Amino acid sequence: RPYGRVNRKQLKSKMMQKCISNGVKFHQAKVVKVVHEEAKSLLICNDGVTIQAAVVLDATGFSRCLVQYDKPYNPGYQVAYGIVAEVEEHPFDVNKMIFMDWRDSH
Repeated sequence: RPYGRVNRKQLKSKMMQKCISNGVKFHQAKVVKVVHEEAKSLLICNDGVTIQAAVVLDATGFSRCLVQYDKPYNPGYQVAYGIVAEVEEHPFDVNKMIFMDWRDSH
């Protein structure tokens, strides 16, 4: 499948500018609880502020702090490490992406 690399700083800058130009309001705090109602959700923050939201995106990752499951949840673990290296030549096919290939023969 296709693979791409993104400049995180430029992406963040562009997204922030889009948010600002569209009137997004920012509140710096940690959400400690989400209360879902019929037509909205309430975000309870660690500073005592409650924020109303139409859509909530849970980005807590493995800790899954804001999601409640019906069954025990054990997603396992995955670790990846990489480097960016500038080289004059290499033996790799530039049209092929190798993801987590543990072979050492190449």
